[in-house]
Amino acid sequence: MNKVMSLVLIVMLGLLPTGCTDVSGSGSLTIGDTTVTGSIGVTHKKKIQPLKQDAIVTATQPTNVLVDLPPGFTYNPSNPPQAVVTITTDTAQTFSQSFNLAPADASGFVPAASGTQTFAFSAQDPVAVAAFVQSAANNATSTLTVDMQSTVHFQGPTDGGSYTVYGRDYNSSVGVQNVGTATYTAPLAGGGNPRCPGGRCPNQ
Repeated sequence: MNKVMSLVLIVMLGLLPTGCTDVSGSGSLTIGDTTVTGSIGVTHKKKIQPLKQDAIVTATQPTNVLVDLPPGFTYNPSNPPQAVVTITTDTAQTFSQSFNLAPADASGFVPAASGTQTFAFSAQDPVAVAAFVQSAANNATSTLTVDMQSTVHFQGPTDGGSYTVYGRDYNSSVGVQNVGTATYTAPLAGGGNPRCPGGRCPNQ
């Protein structure tokens, strides 16, 4: 029987504060369900509270969602990656919009750990992201609460192994920041004991 498998990795779209502004930010990492095919949904999530001008400026700067995976994982474009940005102003108004993501050049990023490969993603239409942030920020007096969530799909191994997945983000004003890690246990194709592929153990 197929097991249902999904990895949820919390990762941000990247509207990071600039300068010396005192901004609180929080991120988290959870692991959910998966399928025996090894299809994995990686979801990056983060919350920040910048000054409205910082949010406007940062939204115009190069930003990437970064996912670092061990060998055996490949990007799955059949489920297009997407980000959702929700902005709540200090005047109690809330604005939310979805944006498509696209693979980006990851060659300039050092992998999060030895042996891992970095996958980078950025907004397909960064001008639309900047326009949305500015429009929402114009309704604030001074500060915003920005919740960012992006989901990218990968094909993972089906060998019953255990793998560490790393979530990071990049903004040109602050560089790369770590969001978190998760331990992903791959399903075993054919079921059974991970040490006994297909249910047939040696010396039996």
